[in-house]
Amino acid sequence: MPRRGAPDLGRLKCQTASVFFWTTITQGDVLLAPRPLDADVGRPRPVGWSNQRNQFWDHLAHSKHLKHYVDLRQALTNYAARLAQEIDSRSTA
Repeated sequence: MPRRGAPDLGRLKCQTASVFFWTTITQGDVLLAPRPLDADVGRPRPVGWSNQRNQFWDHLAHSKHLKHYVDLRQALTNYAARLAQEIDSRSTA
């Protein structure tokens, strides 16, 4: 359950996972990854979005001690590998 007054970060988590997949599969720079939620000027971002986004990404990409983020990174890495394999098999067929 989110804390009272805490922003809903569901969309932020989805976008961060997408950025993680993009950077893993393409081996691209995180700063070049598509961020459709950031680009959507018609939809206001929750308060604290940019701070939370940066903190969430830092924990996901670099944490070695926070078990939740280590486990999440491993699960996303495994999924990205399967996704890349599927993409590669379709492009050579």
